[in-house]
Amino acid sequence: EEEVVPESRARQKRMRARISRAAKRDARAMRLETIGIIRREFDWRGVNVLEEERVFDPRFLSAYRADNQKPPQERSQLKKLLYRPAPKHPELAVWAFTMLSQAYCNSLMKALNRFEAFKKARKLKIRRSGSRYGALFNHVGFQEFFDVLVQKYLRALAEIVYPDECKKFHQQHSFLVSYEPGKEIRQNTHADDSTLTVNY
Repeated sequence: EEEVVPESRARQKRMRARISRAAKRDARAMRLETIGIIRREFDWRGVNVLEEERVFDPRFLSAYRADNQKPPQERSQLKKLLYRPAPKHPELAVWAFTMLSQAYCNSLMKALNRFEAFKKARKLKIRRSGSRYGALFNHVGFQEFFDVLVQKYLRALAEIVYPDECKKFHQQHSFLVSYEPGKEIRQNTHADDSTLTVNY
């Protein structure tokens, strides 16, 4: 009897492992199906297409065009856009700048509100970003948009202040969190292992 019990437990453990793997496969298949539905049926009306004149603030775009072919230490126009949001704490490696135009941000928020309505109507469950009212942009049609934005435009700025860390970005993880009284007003304390974190 002493030998049977461990064997029985081992079988149960193997069975639970198989069930867990199957559940993960099913969940992944469901996510892919949901992503497919979104890409086929939801129209972002162009907000997920990176058109420079529409997406970027004019000051950023002018500075980028003037400096993007120069080495980081010579990008004087882009450097002028950077400022420290907490000047009394220079030890903090935090910088701020204006990159996206207000008109584009307004269009994006309207599109995201339409997306929320579409998602509810189709009863879609999508992976969130740590917020019940957020979304992972890469999963809903913005992968190429943010790949280009990060690798081409954001890196031109980041290399000025973090030249060693930002020589190359391997990938990006872009997401939305939404705060509103009566829903969520903040995100729980968390950490990530990114080289660079940007709040747009």
